[in-house]
Amino acid sequence: MKALVHSTAGTVTDIVADDATFEVHESFLWKDMIADYDSATDTPTEYSYDSATDTISRKVYETPSYDLQRQMAYDSIQQQLDSLWHDVDNGKFGEDAKTGGWYNSLRSTKNAYPKP
Repeated sequence: MKALVHSTAGTVTDIVADDATFEVHESFLWKDMIADYDSATDTPTEYSYDSATDTISRKVYETPSYDLQRQMAYDSIQQQLDSLWHDVDNGKFGEDAKTGGWYNSLRSTKNAYPKP
């Protein structure tokens, strides 16, 4: 497999079979793709090119902190307020409030991403 890389930006823009390369602009290069590339599941954006070492590598992403994961998982404020309104309208108060949609939605997010 060959990877089409941008030599200065460090991006991998395409991955093709060895015999499927084509002429490219001088700022692009064809490089041998790394051995663990899986054509069934991997995409070019999962890789980067380092011109200093002339290597292609898989990008490694750090796991976001629990609070950032929670922020991304919570429903929007508008959805939360609508859910809370429906719970109040249905008489969900006191301990019964813990059976409502709003509470359970937040509880499931907090359980999925607990504080360390």
